[in-house]
Amino acid sequence: MNKKLVDIIFWSLVILSLIMFLWRVFGNSPTSDAIIYPLAIAITIKVINVGEDVSSIKIRFDNIDKRIENFDKDFRLLSNEFKEHIKNH
Repeated sequence: MNKKLVDIIFWSLVILSLIMFLWRVFGNSPTSDAIIYPLAIAITIKVINVGEDVSSIKIRFDNIDKRIENFDKDFRLLSNEFKEHIKNH
Protein backbone atom coordinates (compact mmCIF):
# COMPACT_ATOMS: atom_id res chain seq x y z
CA MET A 1 0.00 0.00 0.00
CA ASN A 2 1.13 3.55 -0.62
CA LYS A 3 2.92 4.92 2.45
CA LYS A 4 1.17 8.28 2.27
CA LEU A 5 -2.25 6.61 2.06
CA VAL A 6 -1.43 4.41 5.04
CA ASP A 7 -0.41 7.47 7.06
CA ILE A 8 -3.66 9.26 6.15
CA ILE A 9 -5.74 6.24 7.18
CA PHE A 10 -3.75 5.84 10.39
CA TRP A 11 -4.13 9.44 11.50
CA SER A 12 -7.80 9.52 10.48
CA LEU A 13 -8.50 6.52 12.69
CA VAL A 14 -6.52 7.98 15.58
CA ILE A 15 -8.43 11.26 15.32
CA LEU A 16 -11.72 9.36 15.07
CA SER A 17 -10.83 7.43 18.23
CA LEU A 18 -9.94 10.65 20.03
CA ILE A 19 -13.21 12.30 19.00
CA MET A 20 -15.19 9.27 20.10
CA PHE A 21 -13.30 9.19 23.42
CA LEU A 22 -14.09 12.85 24.06
CA TRP A 23 -17.68 12.22 23.04
CA ARG A 24 -17.80 9.34 25.53
CA VAL A 25 -16.35 11.47 28.33
CA PHE A 26 -18.54 14.51 27.78
CA GLY A 27 -21.62 13.13 26.03
CA ASN A 28 -21.74 9.50 27.23
CA SER A 29 -22.72 8.27 23.77
CA PRO A 30 -20.41 5.71 22.08
CA THR A 31 -19.51 2.43 23.72
CA SER A 32 -16.00 1.58 24.79
CA ASP A 33 -15.75 -0.91 21.92
CA ALA A 34 -16.59 1.81 19.42
CA ILE A 35 -13.66 3.80 20.76
CA ILE A 36 -11.19 0.91 20.86
CA TYR A 37 -11.87 -0.60 17.41
CA PRO A 38 -10.66 2.33 15.26
CA LEU A 39 -7.62 2.74 17.48
CA ALA A 40 -6.80 -0.99 17.28
CA ILE A 41 -7.20 -0.94 13.49
CA ALA A 42 -4.96 2.13 13.24
CA ILE A 43 -2.24 0.49 15.32
CA THR A 44 -2.51 -2.72 13.26
CA ILE A 45 -2.16 -0.77 10.01
CA LYS A 46 0.90 1.04 11.37
CA VAL A 47 2.53 -2.20 12.53
CA ILE A 48 1.96 -3.79 9.11
CA ASN A 49 3.44 -0.71 7.44
CA VAL A 50 6.52 -0.86 9.66
CA GLY A 51 6.88 -4.56 8.84
CA GLU A 52 6.86 -3.76 5.13
CA ASP A 53 9.53 -1.10 5.68
CA VAL A 54 11.72 -3.60 7.54
CA SER A 55 11.28 -6.13 4.72
CA SER A 56 12.37 -3.59 2.12
CA ILE A 57 15.44 -2.73 4.21
CA LYS A 58 16.32 -6.42 4.43
CA ILE A 59 16.11 -6.71 0.63
CA ARG A 60 18.41 -3.69 0.27
CA PHE A 61 20.96 -5.23 2.63
CA ASP A 62 20.84 -8.47 0.65
CA ASN A 63 21.59 -6.47 -2.52
CA ILE A 64 24.45 -4.68 -0.78
CA ASP A 65 25.85 -8.03 0.37
CA LYS A 66 25.86 -9.28 -3.24
CA ARG A 67 27.60 -6.11 -4.40
CA ILE A 68 30.27 -6.50 -1.72
CA GLU A 69 30.87 -10.10 -2.81
CA ASN A 70 31.24 -8.95 -6.42
CA PHE A 71 33.60 -6.19 -5.34
CA ASP A 72 35.66 -8.71 -3.38
CA LYS A 73 35.93 -11.01 -6.42
CA ASP A 74 36.89 -8.12 -8.68
CA PHE A 75 39.50 -6.90 -6.19
CA ARG A 76 41.05 -10.36 -5.89
CA LEU A 77 41.17 -10.69 -9.68
CA LEU A 78 42.78 -7.28 -9.98
CA SER A 79 45.33 -8.06 -7.29
CA ASN A 80 46.25 -11.35 -8.99
CA GLU A 81 46.66 -9.57 -12.33
CA PHE A 82 48.84 -6.95 -10.66
CA LYS A 83 51.02 -9.65 -9.07
CA GLU A 84 51.46 -11.33 -12.45
CA HIS A 85 52.32 -8.00 -14.02
CA ILE A 86 54.94 -7.34 -11.32
CA LYS A 87 56.48 -10.81 -11.80
CA ASN A 88 56.75 -10.38 -15.57
CA HIS A 89 58.38 -6.93 -15.41
